Amino acid sequence: MKEQTRFIPTSRLKRYDVVNKKGQDMGQVQTFVVDMVAGRIAFVVVSFEGFLGISDKWFAMPWELLSWSTDKKKFILDMPQDVLEKAPGMDKNKWPDNVDFDLIAKSYSHFGVAPYWESSFDYPNKEIMVQKYKFKIENVTYEWAKRFITGQEVRGVGPGIPANMDLFLKVTGKPGRLIANGESVDLSPTEIAKFYSQQTSSTAGTN
Repeated sequence: MKEQTRFIPTSRLKRYDVVNKKGQDMGQVQTFVVDMVAGRIAFVVVSFEGFLGISDKWFAMPWELLSWSTDKKKFILDMPQDVLEKAPGMDKNKWPDNVDFDLIAKSYSHFGVAPYWESSFDYPNKEIMVQKYKFKIENVTYEWAKRFITGQEVRGVGPGIPANMDLFLKVTGKPGRLIANGESVDLSPTEIAKFYSQQTSSTAGTN
């Protein structure tokens, strides 16, 4: 293996072709984005204009999805077309102003890749890198490393909520919303999510 095709400056990787396992053209790498806190590549910006026919969007691909062919000097991407078509994209004319943590998280989730900021690997300054979300259970505040939390996960936080109790999410001026175990609650809104429990079949109070 020639070292010149293994160790390559990132400045040379721009515009390298992305092909599938059959060697068919899929797109081009536009650039690499580095998470300066984590000290690793956060994602690769790829254009699939020729393959998908989408000219106004670029896609943030988790670095783990691409493999490098030292012989072809191209990136290999093994990905069904329908998965790419449904992937969250970004307006290339607003790049990089439209890139935020939420977009990256959605991309990793869509492609089924475990987010590196939730990994057990001890990255430098990991405590700064990981975004924390706050919520309350019976007025006690807790932190959560992910944007979404399920009813089942809420039940397991702190002292825990037994199965014979219903879980509710407070809604200002309205009765609390019953949260099923498999239901996900978005913790990103400015107002902190407030959960409480009541005996099963009891009426949710108005807050």
